[in-house]
Amino acid sequence: MQKGFCHSLRLVLILILALSLSGLARAQDRNDTVIIGAPASTAFRNNPLWATSSADFYVFPLILPGLTWFDDQMKPILALAESVSISEDGLTYTFMLPENATWSDGAPITAEDVKFTWELKSHPALLALPQPPAGRGDITLVAGVDAYSRGEADEITGIQVLDERTVSFTLNSPNFLFLGNATLGILPKHILGEVDPAQIADHSYIDFPDVTSGAYTLVEYERGSFWRLAARPDHWGVQPAIPNVIVRAFADIQSQLAAMEAGEIDVTTVPAAEVERFENVDGITLVARPGLGFYVLHVNISEPRVTENCSAEAVAQAYTKRDPIADVRVRQALSFAIDRDEIIDVIANGQGTRIFSSIFGPDWLDNSGLEAYDYNPERALELLAEAGWTLNEAGNRLVNANGESIRQLIYVSQAGEEGFQLGILLQDYLGAIGIPLEIRLTTASNFLPTVFEEDWDLARNAGGSLGRDPSESARFYRTCAGWANAIGYSNPEWDALMDSGAATTDLSERAAIYNQAARTLNTELPSLFLMSPNITWAVRDTIEGFVGSAGNYITWNLPDWRLR
Repeated sequence: MQKGFCHSLRLVLILILALSLSGLARAQDRNDTVIIGAPASTAFRNNPLWATSSADFYVFPLILPGLTWFDDQMKPILALAESVSISEDGLTYTFMLPENATWSDGAPITAEDVKFTWELKSHPALLALPQPPAGRGDITLVAGVDAYSRGEADEITGIQVLDERTVSFTLNSPNFLFLGNATLGILPKHILGEVDPAQIADHSYIDFPDVTSGAYTLVEYERGSFWRLAARPDHWGVQPAIPNVIVRAFADIQSQLAAMEAGEIDVTTVPAAEVERFENVDGITLVARPGLGFYVLHVNISEPRVTENCSAEAVAQAYTKRDPIADVRVRQALSFAIDRDEIIDVIANGQGTRIFSSIFGPDWLDNSGLEAYDYNPERALELLAEAGWTLNEAGNRLVNANGESIRQLIYVSQAGEEGFQLGILLQDYLGAIGIPLEIRLTTASNFLPTVFEEDWDLARNAGGSLGRDPSESARFYRTCAGWANAIGYSNPEWDALMDSGAATTDLSERAAIYNQAARTLNTELPSLFLMSPNITWAVRDTIEGFVGSAGNYITWNLPDWRLR
């Protein structure tokens, strides 16, 4: 009876949310422009150095590509680079740039641009910012990065300019996945090379990179609203068939879907719960495939954040454990209290697969021996009792041995129906074991500042391509990298496992290494791992050549698209 009431309450609240969304007028017909819908960017700056979200990864490969990018299967392919060779010992990767490659202002694209960009992302002045460059897993593989980032060297010794068109990267250890980590968009040294790195985040180019190397140029940008791109007629490489591209950002998914229905955008990702909404809409085709991303609740284990000279030692000295969820038994209790099957049904319309760590693919991975965390509130209460928390006499709130009530936990998510739905479910689950939960929804652009600067306990996050290869998890959970720094997670032994797995080519050996790494995450739970959702896109019938990406990089083959 109580659970049925809660489900009814959820439906009422969700209906209220949906009715609050206003309709959008139909746009005029277009024959030279494609408009792509995306969540608003969470990036600190409009630049590859700070790329963090879907919109960034739709835009920057078109205007400022890296040496490599990904195909629809998330396998690395050459992008800005023309060729690559790998040394026999697997330590050195040598890239060659196209002979006639130029920036949109006519300056040649050179190996110096590559070295400059990679060093800029690791510069101590940028790392000291409250919001340093995002996702540094690609950088730290290279020899000499640590010394450079600490200000102990004038350059990254592992990056060498061999001639105007050739640059080499020497790694700390063999890593045959480096091609998939060489995706950082290259920036023009002739524009930024003389700028003080301590001031570069505020340089006009960083937020409006109008000199580009890709097949498109950026002609207009409004933060939180849209990017307008125009095809480069002088581009030395691919000549895209579509003259103009607009990536339009939306603060919430319902506005994004309403724009698709109204004809205002041409392509967008559709949440599983909304697929039926588009199945019979004239002029729209649904394209679907299994995804490689994860859907999790990150746990705020420790604080504050280390923003300068970050290391496992610095984390151990600076971080303060955040009670009560710093106790692994409490995190495990939360995981047992969550009904993943219901979450998949409600949030993903049944279109998802349960996961038990961020390491869940590909097929050769040995994922045996992991705790499944099947829905078990009784087991959750047992673990909480071990951690010193028991239900009060009324049975509705946890108290400790001194009779003090457990504090209310805070759940944060980007605004939208899906994040709200999950919050309502979590209130039910945690309330059943005596833990109150507050729901806080924020805009997409304010989500990362909220996570890095404000008070919270659980943060909803979705995306990534973690099912592509186990090494992808290093981008999220290696000490100081990605979400690890946001949630205060550091485990040097786990870091070492990731290094070992990336340097091993034998699949059976890699499977054993990553199984151990998966067990660590499965036990320590820096995140509550929920599911890997399928991906579905709504595509206007006027578009030919769209191929869905397993990583949800919508524009990966946009130069091959045609408009009917």
